Amino acid sequence: MTNPEIIAYLAEIQAMEAAAFRVGQVGRQLLAKHPALASARLAATVYGDGGSLQLDDPTTGAVEMDKWAALLGVELSRRLKPRTTPEYPQWVGSAHYSGQIKIDGVTVELRGMRLLTQEQWDAARAAETAPAGGDAA
Repeated sequence: MTNPEIIAYLAEIQAMEAAAFRVGQVGRQLLAKHPALASARLAATVYGDGGSLQLDDPTTGAVEMDKWAALLGVELSRRLKPRTTPEYPQWVGSAHYSGQIKIDGVTVELRGMRLLTQEQWDAARAAETAPAGGDAA
């Protein structure tokens, strides 16, 4: 096996295996330190010599997201999306939350979604357009 191409491919495979191991180790460490993260839907991605863990909140109310973010010190961002399917008339839109942190070279992403009633949608939209640090009165 002296073919340089084969040697290069084997090196890439070794780097990917090492990344998968690191991702697994970070996942184990997180669950050992923060058992509340066990409510997440967990996915892992490995690419080249890097990888990430995705913790998705399986509830449509994203009830765990705030807990996870506090545990990990992650600031969540929010993106509002209007409803695009007529099957659920009680929901007019959704708020999608995400945030990430690097732990031992592994990106850990938090993701979740909340379905919004008209009142919640209006409040969320108003909060988006309110001046930062300003008084509402």
